[in-house]
Amino acid sequence: ILPPTEAELAIAKISNIVVRSLKFRNFTLLAKYIHPKLGVKFSPYPYILSEDLAFEGEDIATAYASKREYVWGTQRDLTEIRHNFAEYYAKHVYNQDFSNATSITYNKDSNNKNIINNLREFYPQSIIVEYFIDSINPRLEGKDWTSLKLVYEKFKNQWYLVGIVHAKAININ
Repeated sequence: ILPPTEAELAIAKISNIVVRSLKFRNFTLLAKYIHPKLGVKFSPYPYILSEDLAFEGEDIATAYASKREYVWGTQRDLTEIRHNFAEYYAKHVYNQDFSNATSITYNKDSNNKNIINNLREFYPQSIIVEYFIDSINPRLEGKDWTSLKLVYEKFKNQWYLVGIVHAKAININ
């Protein structure tokens, strides 16, 4: 595992392009950074499951435009997370402007103690970049944080996106 400073040097430029392509829904650009063999896995929580949905780069734009509904996992109350791609994207990928995150960390464990996290076990050879927003509503005094974790793995000497992971405070929608 690369230390945070080395991870930042290795991936910061790529991750900045990826987060901006997510912001502007530029799926053509995003596809260039998605792992060519593994695709990208979407996880609504930082506890990754092998059955979390994965898409190949060339399928992202089509999936976003489609009304097809997918089961993306289960919520904390054990009901299914059932959305089309665009709905899931708005709620569990880019629910805030992560290009203006409060903090960006590289290969650093999150301070989010209320969430079980197996990212490092699931992606042992990865760089994990977290875009963290500590407060959306000032009245909640930081209890409404949200984050986007982008996971990269090396393939043929280049880093590619393999995971898009969402995390948020338990008490917000």
